[in-house]
Amino acid sequence: MASLPQPVSAAARNAQLGQSFILAQQIQMELADALDVTALGVVPLVGDLAGSGSDVIRVRHVGGVGWNAPLQALAGETDTPPMASPTAGYSSLTIAQYGLASSETFFARITGDQASRDMQSTDAFRARAVDSFKRMFRQKVCEVGATFSSTVGSAATTLSVDNLIAMATAYNTTDGAENAGPLTLMLDPTPIEQSKASARSEPAFQGDMSGFTMVQGISGRIYQDYLGLGMTVVGTSDIETSGGAYQGFAFQPGGIGFGKASTSPLNLDDMLNAVYADDFGLVVFNTSASVDQQTLKTVILAYVGFAKGDSSVTFQRRLLSTT
Repeated sequence: MASLPQPVSAAARNAQLGQSFILAQQIQMELADALDVTALGVVPLVGDLAGSGSDVIRVRHVGGVGWNAPLQALAGETDTPPMASPTAGYSSLTIAQYGLASSETFFARITGDQASRDMQSTDAFRARAVDSFKRMFRQKVCEVGATFSSTVGSAATTLSVDNLIAMATAYNTTDGAENAGPLTLMLDPTPIEQSKASARSEPAFQGDMSGFTMVQGISGRIYQDYLGLGMTVVGTSDIETSGGAYQGFAFQPGGIGFGKASTSPLNLDDMLNAVYADDFGLVVFNTSASVDQQTLKTVILAYVGFAKGDSSVTFQRRLLSTT
């Protein structure tokens, strides 16, 4: 037992009776890109492979009919009309398996305080399974977009208003593009800021301070009718980089599609407490495989696939800018 000097100081008292720290009531979540591309409506579901006997979906398309097949002039009133030249093709999508797991010991679960259990337990991991799926979904969409063959912009220059006008021009001068749906442009946040900075030297803004101020005040991750160019710009840090360039991309609904296999046919044992999200090809369950080691485990699995559509059916372009 230690004697406390008079007057009793905080340092002396806390050394015997105090605590080196106390815990705040809540645990904060780290910052993360929480853009939900599944809610944008531009990546449609193209099929469900559950019970199909296959892991591949084909999306068919045809040409050489209707607007693609104008009537031909005939030389005389008894001439036989020429035969049309129909075309047909398809794009393929193959589903794959994705997963993630988390575990904790019995002792950690028993002794953990409520805040830590709310944020880091297997129950918390299970509750955020759909968020983990949406992050993977966004990554795969960006991977597919980076494979578009036609490009606008350059790996040697920053993104400018001129590049965005060139993208809008490419869309507006592509026959039939307007019938396939609105254009969505996905970019890393850095090129978006590059385009805003380029407004300083854009002639259209040099005599329009209010317009320039409006552009600089744009913030967030989803920009409707960006700069009045008729396209929705979406910012996400999952945009890929390659060859010193951000691989931004523009597409219409159907330009990228996803397929899935509903998981409810698994019909897992009730002890696993499985939850099936057939809309996402997702299943979440607990496993007792390590229960003899005093360990709880939660598993997330998804059976989905992603692929680009045919460029003859929907408008597709990459938009390059230097990193």
